[in-house]
Amino acid sequence: HRSHLADVDPEAGIVYFAAESRSESLIFAFRADLRTGTVETLGQSRYGAIPVAWSPDHSRVILADQYLIGDVVLYEPDGNSGRRMLYGTPLEERDDGREYPPSGIRSAHITSSASGVLLVATVFDDRGSAAYLDLSHGGEMHPVELTGVAHRGEGELERLQHLDGDRYAALFNIDGCSWAYDARFDESTRTLSLERVLVGQGDLTDGVLHGLDLDKSSGRFAVAFCTATMPTQLYVLDDGDGTPARRTRERALGLAPDLLAPGEDASFESHDGVRVSARLYVPSPELG
Repeated sequence: HRSHLADVDPEAGIVYFAAESRSESLIFAFRADLRTGTVETLGQSRYGAIPVAWSPDHSRVILADQYLIGDVVLYEPDGNSGRRMLYGTPLEERDDGREYPPSGIRSAHITSSASGVLLVATVFDDRGSAAYLDLSHGGEMHPVELTGVAHRGEGELERLQHLDGDRYAALFNIDGCSWAYDARFDESTRTLSLERVLVGQGDLTDGVLHGLDLDKSSGRFAVAFCTATMPTQLYVLDDGDGTPARRTRERALGLAPDLLAPGEDASFESHDGVRVSARLYVPSPELG
């Protein structure tokens, strides 16, 4: 097999793989327990069988098949070599001539209660939005309300990253720049509250986020972030609203940062009324 690491639970020592067979046109979903060394086959498919979400106790796992870009279906292994469809219509069950809108599903997470799945999809917004899939009613997806949005402009919700319990990092691309929030999901009201801006303001603005992780014991975040004038740097954000502490001093060798153009928002509305995200890079005044 050629194996791809799909997800990992470091606390439980459990990892999930999507493994491509080298002898047949199949992809297998594996779960490995690093403490015991056991490997379990969860499912197989020609179109994915990618483990995308698991319950806190790992008793339930959701797999995904993808036929074309954005055309994703979700299902759960039933333990008897079969599956229970959770969202979408399998390719072999589709009617000729009928359209099946792509769901654009990504960043799926079974909630802490194991009652549903919080995910990002294009079902309600082409730009991607948070949505909730009720596991007790297969195929029923609901929109999730966002509160506490601090950014302006247009863009997309790229992904949700699970942090701890009902806490998630909500990662946006807004007019070409990264915004990240520490968010909390209320499953009963289907509301995702963006409680703290992690990236997008202060020292971490007008750039691209390359990585973010939470140290649960201290409550601090580690962030990898870059801008047009600065290579990727590592920062630490304390638990609270303190200033990010920069831990590295990377720079472009042989080129002074003052000679680089930081860029500015130049989004515009086209002749047909469509807003187009854009950034303008004007030569630095230091170049004369």
